[in-house]
Amino acid sequence: MPLLIPPCNAHDKLIRAMVKTQTDHPFFSYILMNFNVSAKEDKWIPTAGVNKAGDFFYNEKFIDSLSSAECIGLLVHETLHIAKGDFFRQGNRDHQIWGIASDMIINHILKQEKFTLPSNGYIPNTHGNLTIAGTTYNVNNKCTEQLYEELYKNANKIKASIPNGDDFKRKGDDSKENVNTHGSFDVHIEGNESSQTNSALENKWKKITIEAATASRTRGDLPGCMVSTIDKLLNPTIDWRTRIMKFITSEIPVDYCNRIPGRKFYATGVWFPRIRRENLEVFISVDVSGSTLADRAFFISEVAGILSSYEQIRARLIFWDAVVHEENDFEITNENKHDLVSLKIKDCDGGTILSSYQEYLEKKNYKCRLHVILTDGYLESSPKIPDGNVIFVLSADGSDAIVKNYGAVCRISDIDN
Repeated sequence: MPLLIPPCNAHDKLIRAMVKTQTDHPFFSYILMNFNVSAKEDKWIPTAGVNKAGDFFYNEKFIDSLSSAECIGLLVHETLHIAKGDFFRQGNRDHQIWGIASDMIINHILKQEKFTLPSNGYIPNTHGNLTIAGTTYNVNNKCTEQLYEELYKNANKIKASIPNGDDFKRKGDDSKENVNTHGSFDVHIEGNESSQTNSALENKWKKITIEAATASRTRGDLPGCMVSTIDKLLNPTIDWRTRIMKFITSEIPVDYCNRIPGRKFYATGVWFPRIRRENLEVFISVDVSGSTLADRAFFISEVAGILSSYEQIRARLIFWDAVVHEENDFEITNENKHDLVSLKIKDCDGGTILSSYQEYLEKKNYKCRLHVILTDGYLESSPKIPDGNVIFVLSADGSDAIVKNYGAVCRISDIDN
């Protein structure tokens, strides 16, 4: 008598795909094992999708329509939304356009990794190209943020081209999650979590993703596509404001004075020494070449705000390009800090020569322990660098090819979303 194999429903099909992934793709499997896959279908969803908590929702008819390989491709696609932190990087960006950018990046990665994907989705060709609403976009060497900016320029045309692309509310409960199909094979589910919950979930998935990488590396099975993502999780970019404030708080000289006791300890009957903080001088220098113009006022305003938080800070603002004019040398005080963004600077001479800044410091006999330099990074090949700690803050389109050899580097756009 032939062996009768019981019919495979959608839930069983998903579980079998997860088991197959455990054998063939341990990195993705580790993340999948932290998903919650309900045994009951979710009729409100047209295809399938995951939310930031790791709840996987699916429509039975959609899962039934997929081959086993496509089912695996779908699940791995969802794990990459989690592993890449797409839910937590979206910020206030347009939900639909962000979803499309995210799908394009992920699907291109998975095609390169030889996964089979469901047919209806934003899947670039082998060259990384995909045409949407008459415009061709290329995903090669781009992060989701960069691709989003390109797509967003044509947001209205793209949205008009999406079949059944309108947001709709999840029905049947009070979760108020927004769901958007945007013409893809998965839906992107946006909840209304508090910032505290969001932060906790983000940290949870970062931890799980790093654990997944560690587990798969021991088997030699970490996908090449995930190496840079894991590196960013282990060595995250530090917001340039945080970097400056961290240095300031660690470098302000602190001493103790036994002559005047700390007032807050009077009630204890024990006299502790008063903490005495000495002044720290900070030099802020701004490359006034044309490419920094868009970021200049914002940068100066932000740095002035940081410095004004510390009464021990003495600051100097210097503008430079090929030379430094004395008229472009300003001392920052509590009295003039609010006027910084409207300073009148003398026209400079063109070119971008960082050595001119150091030569000016030598001429004026200026000494400083911290230099914060806004520049586009397109400098002479061997610039003279000031003594002390140097933090380069690059303009949006700046290059770190030269400056990375001379100090800490961050970008004006390095802001946590």
